[in-house]
Amino acid sequence: MAIATPTSAQPTKQRRDWRRIVFTVLGGMVALLFLINLYRLSAPWAPLAWYPNDDPRQLHPDLHRWHDAMWGAVAGILEGGALLSLLWRPRQKPLLMQHQALSALVAAPLILPFEPQLFIILVVVAILIATYPAPRALLDFSHKQPISRPLLALSLTAALLLAPYMGRLLLWQIQGIGGEQAVANEWIADVEHSALLLVGAFLACTKRPGWQTLGILTGVVFLYLGVAALALPSHAGSWGVTGGILALTGGLLYIVITIRESGKTALVSAQAERSIS
Repeated sequence: MAIATPTSAQPTKQRRDWRRIVFTVLGGMVALLFLINLYRLSAPWAPLAWYPNDDPRQLHPDLHRWHDAMWGAVAGILEGGALLSLLWRPRQKPLLMQHQALSALVAAPLILPFEPQLFIILVVVAILIATYPAPRALLDFSHKQPISRPLLALSLTAALLLAPYMGRLLLWQIQGIGGEQAVANEWIADVEHSALLLVGAFLACTKRPGWQTLGILTGVVFLYLGVAALALPSHAGSWGVTGGILALTGGLLYIVITIRESGKTALVSAQAERSIS
C-alpha cells in the first residue's frame, strides 16, 4: 500500500505537467498576438504609417490616432500584460485567467455584430481558457481577502464617468456618424476597450490571486490614456483635457493603492505564518 501511493500519483502529475506545457505554449502565442498591438502606443504623437490595403483608415490615418492609442493600451498593455504574467506560475494567478474569460464574454456581444471575423480571436482565447492547468480555480469566486474598498471606489467612479461616453459612442456607431470612423468600426472598438478596462478595474478590487498584476496594469493604462487624451484633446472620441487629467489621477491612485495594499496583504500573511509556526 505504501508503494502504490506515489506510483498512482505520478500519472496525475504528468498529466498536469503536460497541461502546463500546452498552456504555456498556447499562452505565449496568444500573448504575442496581443502584445503586437503595443506599436499603436505611438499614435498620439504620429499617425500610424501602415494599414491593410482594404482598410478605410488608410485614407485619413490622422483621424484614428486616439482609437489606435486606446487599442494599443487595452489590447497591448492590459490584455497582453496579463497573459504574459500568466506564463509564470499560472496556477497561482487564477484571477488573470478569469479576467480573460470575462473579457471575452463582454467583448463578444459588443464587437461581433460589427466585426464577425473577430470570432476567431474569441475561439483562440476560449481554447486557451480550456487548457488552463487549474480549471476548477476558474469557478472559484471566494474571497480569502476582503475586497479593496479604495480600488472599488475608484472603479465605480471610472464606470460612472465612462458610461455616458460609451453610450454616446455606441449610438454614433449604430447611426453611422463620423463617416470613415464609423465604417472602420472605431466607435464600437472604443466602447469595447473601455468596457474591458472596467472589467480589469473591478476584478482588481477582489484581491483574489493575481489582483496585484491587474491593479498595476489598469493603473498604467489609465496613465497612458490620460497622456494620450492631453496629446489629442480635440480628436473625436478623445477624453479631452478634463478626462485626461482625471485618467492621470486615477491611474496614479490605482498604482499607489495597489502597491500599498499589496504590502499590507504580504505583511498579514507573513504574520499569520509566524503565528502558525
